[in-house]
Amino acid sequence: IKMSVNILNLIGTLFKNYSIVLYENNSNDKTNKYLNYEINNSNHITLQSENYNIENYKRTIRLARGRNICLNIAKRLDPDYYCVFDFDGVNNKLTKKKITDAINIDKDWDVITANQNRKYYDIWALRSHNYLSDYGLKCNFDYWDSKPIIRVNKFKRIIKENEIIDVDSAFGGFGIYKMNSLKNCFYYGYKNEREHCENVHLHKQMK
Repeated sequence: IKMSVNILNLIGTLFKNYSIVLYENNSNDKTNKYLNYEINNSNHITLQSENYNIENYKRTIRLARGRNICLNIAKRLDPDYYCVFDFDGVNNKLTKKKITDAINIDKDWDVITANQNRKYYDIWALRSHNYLSDYGLKCNFDYWDSKPIIRVNKFKRIIKENEIIDVDSAFGGFGIYKMNSLKNCFYYGYKNEREHCENVHLHKQMK
């Protein structure tokens, strides 16, 4: 947790002003203790903590709920950029340079998402209507609905350093959004009576 908060503060220093909104629900370890420690030592951090009957809700519905709480706070703050950052160590290699390189790419963009450890792994959130011939992959449907052999293949090729790929949806544990691209958009984690990636729903609304 401490490393993740340190990285968030590091990202924040790139901007004139910043706020960090942390969301936590139903932690049964020392998460709240660590988070409250970080809050007491920072003027930039607020914590949104919930306790409810988690077993009554699908995982994607819980994810969408937490993400919407943070997004609604961001909409009230109305920043230029909105960063979504997953904990549990997935973003431990983020640096200031990687953030500035991403924001300053020579392309028109609404959101830039991560590709962790060079090999793409977040197939759950990935969508593209273009055939990505370099990767031997077409992903305009939910891969978890496809045959197991397709799911296993995913991106076999290693993606180049700083390679930018145009897609309809992606995440990878971290995203930088232009706030004006998120107006009237929200996360939703259920479709056709089954779990559905909450990021895919948000990005479809953005488009």
